[in-house]
Amino acid sequence: MARGTLLGAAAVVVAVAVGCKARPAVAPAATPAPSPATARRLVAEDLKILVAVKGKALRQLEEALGQTSGEGGEALGRLKDLVTSEREAAAALGVDWERYNWVKEEIARVLARQRQGEDARVLALELERSRDDLRNQLERTRDAASRQFLEAQIESLDRQLAAIAEERVLDPEVAASLQLIEGVRAELAELQGRQDLLQKRIRELVRQERGSGAPALRRLRSGDGGQPGRVGQEKRQ
Repeated sequence: MARGTLLGAAAVVVAVAVGCKARPAVAPAATPAPSPATARRLVAEDLKILVAVKGKALRQLEEALGQTSGEGGEALGRLKDLVTSEREAAAALGVDWERYNWVKEEIARVLARQRQGEDARVLALELERSRDDLRNQLERTRDAASRQFLEAQIESLDRQLAAIAEERVLDPEVAASLQLIEGVRAELAELQGRQDLLQKRIRELVRQERGSGAPALRRLRSGDGGQPGRVGQEKRQ
C-alpha cells in the first residue's frame, strides 16, 4: 500500500475524530432546593400559553406597525420591542411572566438537544464511510505494518461511533418534551415567520428613514442591544 494512501486515511480519521476527554474530578457542590421552574417539565398547557402570548404580542406589533408605517421616523421610534410586547400580552392573558420565559427557554433547550442529536447522526455517517473505506483498504493490503496501522484506525473509529451512539440517546424527559413540541410545530413556525416578517419590515422602514429619522434609529437600538431594525431580542428580563 502506498505511503500517500496511508497518510490520506490518517488525515480522514484526524479530521472527523470526536474527542471523548475525561473531565477532571470536581468536589460535589451542595445541591440547592429546586425552584418551581427547575422542578417541573413541559406540559401541553405550557405550549398553549407560549403560542397564545407570542401570538398576541406579534399581533400588537403588527397593528402598531401598520398604524405608524406612514408617519415617519418619529412614529417608528415609538414602536415597542418584542420583549415589552410579550410582557404586556402575558399580563393581559393572566400568564405569569416567569413561567412564560421558562417555557421559551425550555423549548429552546430541547430543540438544541434535538439539533445536537441530528449533528451527531450526520457525523456518525461520515465516520462510518471513513471506516468502510479503511476496511476496503485493509482487504487489499498485504504489508503487515500497513495492516496494523489500518486496523488501529478502524478500532479508533469503532470507539468514536460507540460514543456517539451513546450520546444520541435522548433523556426520557427530553423525548417527551419533543413529542409535545412536535404537536405545535406548525404554530411555532408560523409565529417565527411573522416575527421575521416584522423585523424585515422595520429594517426597510429604518432604511427609508435613515437620512431624516436618526431619533427612530436610536430608539430601536435602545430596545434590542444596538441592532437597528429588529423587533427586540427575546431575552429574559
